[in-house]
Amino acid sequence: MKQMGKTPLNTVIKNNMPYADPDRKIKELEAASEKGKQAEIALKNLEGRYFKSLKLRDTLGRQLFALRAMLKMPELYLDPGWNIVGYSADFPLLTKRVYEMAKKRKHIREFLSENNYEKLENYLARVRALEDLPYDKGARWKLVYKGPNSSDKIDKTWIAYRSVPKICWDIVEHDGKWRIVHKPHIKDEVDCYLMSVNQYGGPDEDLKVIYKIKTPKNPDNIRDLTAIISGASGTEDINPDFVGYTICTASNYNAEGRIQRRSANMFVRPEILSPDTEYQITVERTGGRIQKLVKNLVTQVEEPPLKVIDTESCYDEQNHVGFHSFSGEAEFFDVEIYTRKSMYSIDQFKIPFDFEVGIKDKNLKGRVFKLKIGKDESMGRTLYMLMFEDITSRKEAEDALRESEEKYRTLFERSKDALCTITSEGKFVDVNQSLLDLFGYTREEMKELDASRIYVNPNERIFFQREIEIKEHVKDYELKLKKKNGAEMHCQIAATVIKDKEKKVWGYQLNVNDITERKHLAKKDQPYFGSSVPMKKVMELALMAAENDTTIILTGETGSGKGVLAQWIHEHSQRRSRSFVEINCSGLKGEMLASELFGHVKGAFTSAVQDRRGLIQFADGGTLFLDEISNMALSVQGEFLKVIEEKQYRRMGEDKVRKSDFRLICSTNKDLFEEVRLGRFRQDLYFRIHVFPIYCPPLRKRPQDLPGLIQHILETLGSSYTNVSREVIELLVNYHWPGNIRELRNVLERALLLARGGSLSVEHFPGLSPLSTISEQSETVWDLKNIEKAHIRELLNRFQGDKEKTAEALGISRATLYRKLK
Repeated sequence: MKQMGKTPLNTVIKNNMPYADPDRKIKELEAASEKGKQAEIALKNLEGRYFKSLKLRDTLGRQLFALRAMLKMPELYLDPGWNIVGYSADFPLLTKRVYEMAKKRKHIREFLSENNYEKLENYLARVRALEDLPYDKGARWKLVYKGPNSSDKIDKTWIAYRSVPKICWDIVEHDGKWRIVHKPHIKDEVDCYLMSVNQYGGPDEDLKVIYKIKTPKNPDNIRDLTAIISGASGTEDINPDFVGYTICTASNYNAEGRIQRRSANMFVRPEILSPDTEYQITVERTGGRIQKLVKNLVTQVEEPPLKVIDTESCYDEQNHVGFHSFSGEAEFFDVEIYTRKSMYSIDQFKIPFDFEVGIKDKNLKGRVFKLKIGKDESMGRTLYMLMFEDITSRKEAEDALRESEEKYRTLFERSKDALCTITSEGKFVDVNQSLLDLFGYTREEMKELDASRIYVNPNERIFFQREIEIKEHVKDYELKLKKKNGAEMHCQIAATVIKDKEKKVWGYQLNVNDITERKHLAKKDQPYFGSSVPMKKVMELALMAAENDTTIILTGETGSGKGVLAQWIHEHSQRRSRSFVEINCSGLKGEMLASELFGHVKGAFTSAVQDRRGLIQFADGGTLFLDEISNMALSVQGEFLKVIEEKQYRRMGEDKVRKSDFRLICSTNKDLFEEVRLGRFRQDLYFRIHVFPIYCPPLRKRPQDLPGLIQHILETLGSSYTNVSREVIELLVNYHWPGNIRELRNVLERALLLARGGSLSVEHFPGLSPLSTISEQSETVWDLKNIEKAHIRELLNRFQGDKEKTAEALGISRATLYRKLK
């Protein structure tokens, strides 16, 4: 025996086993031995990965339990017969009865309060009925895509989600097949999605995707070889699996397969893929059932189907198909997508699990819990998880709200104002009859309606909600809304924000007022500014001013239209839905002007018999127009300067600091710079308001606008068809118009009275002649030097200091202009 131990194996076989070809047998035994060693190594690797996955699963499970404990959602674990077999560590803190219930494997009906289990039983019966539908029957499947192929391109046929992982996806030819390849990368990117450009399968269609995968040689790179169906497009700014379903064939660390709806687990089961192996995957969405089949193309072994009934079916939105890899290495090929007309309506699957129950425990009497359900397959068994969320305080708050609602329900319903309560997501919670009459919907239709449907421009809803949430209350906000029949309305809305206990915005209460007719009447009175070159330049500047929120100073003679232009700028600005507040600084002096601007409290001065809000407060969110600001008293100028700089003010006689966000427009018919030089206007205030000057030219400088102005004024006076003779036009064009447009309106109004409804002729304009203006001019005698100085200054103002344009208008060189300025 000792000698034989030193004898080579091939010699022993040759001497003791009379095979015809002993060398061949030796090779077979050696190959078998090597194969056995490799199998043993592979088994050890598999076991190592399996135990590693179990450890990871345990760690993640503990983290999940900790999170649910923090969220106060303890869990019960039930077997397929709905007997209690376990519970989370925090459940005994809720009730100690759970010890005995789990120990004796009691049915869940004995744990819940009376009649609560019947709700679950009814739900389970409906789910079982859905599970038993004949899903293998139906119309023939229609092939709608087969690929990838040579014509498929990334960002053409398939779109990579976001910019970072784009470089990781490619379509290449390998081993005679075109393949969609994802290259592994070190940094984990959860947005490694590749989505189809086209949509496949809608609410009334079934969808089937058959494809093959090739796992990488490195098992650590098998990370989420996932199919996505009913997902978002790769062009959308939202994760594709936040819209539809992800069906995982091995998860992040090759430990489990799962079906998810909008990134939330519906069904999880252990599943390990072998490296360097080809598999065929079939994903099928039939009605509300999602199913996955996995077949190993090397061993031809098929895994048991992974399937689930989705009672909150979400495939009635976008319907793109795609793949995901979570930074791993992947190959997808032989992709086939089929659709067919579905036998099943989507609505019959929408039976969401949403129950409120009590627990049989005298210490929990009156407590209400909301249930959530999960399903898990682990270690070859199926477990159902019931999560209990305590909503007692929420229910009490709802009951209190319901009681308070009953008190004002009658007032709400009988109000002539159109009232509604709407959530921040855009669902109408409550509407009164006046609102229904305004929009033409029934109460049921309104409560099913998404708020974006009533906006002419749905994007305005975003800005409106932002305005409410910033200020918490808005009034006189204007929007264009539409009725059920499509008719558009101009609406003025008052809105108040509604918050929950956590001070988060829950919704809004609205009062809607139709002002379409008012807008229509106002539109008839739109101002006419003229089409002359000077006025075109003015309107270019006015449009620039309307698009910004800067302070504006309007300069020009009395009656030249500064107030009308200020109103136009406001109505074309972002503040048009808020108030336009105007005050003439010439009419009020000192204390009275300060009172009008800032407001006062009772007793602030002799005539202050009650509290009063100032115009600055009324202008909050809108525009404050100070006409003839040059006449503002110096004492008031100092106070107002602080308001402009800090957007804060105090009422007269009050210490409380208030805020007001207004846009400032000022006007003057004087040379403000000269007023500063003479000490009648503060220099710091001058520079603060002289940000964007606009010069309004006098009427005599733009005679070509007179015919249009005459016609416009006659229309506003209700005499649009009055005939005006050619002689009258010539008379009015040659007149000097010291009072500008205001004087023109007065002259025309007087002429209409004298004409008594007839045509306007020269005789209806007594005392009006080209020479009549001379005697009406100031008695001050100006020499030529002063006239030249005034004219140059006027042109500089008009062209906002542009000396080149000023010189061109004067007909002199720039050098001559500079000399005259010196």
